[in-house]
Amino acid sequence: MVFQDHRLFPHLTVRGNLTLAEKWGGRKARVALEDVARFFEITPFLDRKPGTLSGGESQRVSLARGVMAADSLLILDEALASLDPPRKARLLEQIAALPTLIDVPVLMITHSPAEALRVSEKAIGLSKGQIAATGDTRSVLESCGFLKEEGNHA
Repeated sequence: MVFQDHRLFPHLTVRGNLTLAEKWGGRKARVALEDVARFFEITPFLDRKPGTLSGGESQRVSLARGVMAADSLLILDEALASLDPPRKARLLEQIAALPTLIDVPVLMITHSPAEALRVSEKAIGLSKGQIAATGDTRSVLESCGFLKEEGNHA
């Protein structure tokens, strides 16, 4: 699971955080650590500690750690909320490719209809804590009124 706050272990290097996540999963990672690091563009700071990373770098490490730990489902809970628009756009592309890379379903929790449209084929719309609609992403967003509220007609 990946949250909007990074929750990295400060006493471990980036590599240490990823290796520990692989062990949490209780199995050999579906993708090699080096491949995940390359995918999230974090290879240059594998030997650094989280306290030396920028917010965007920390979030990419957090996503990589989630991938390393993912066994049957990867949950992203507002994982991109704190990122600047250019970095968020790049990570949305990467998140869209994740299910193919790791062969695990990805459940992305977001309040942004634009993000949902960019990364998912299927969606569940919630209203007042209840499931309001399920189906293809655009239909769910339209039926729940989420596209009109943001003025997003993408």
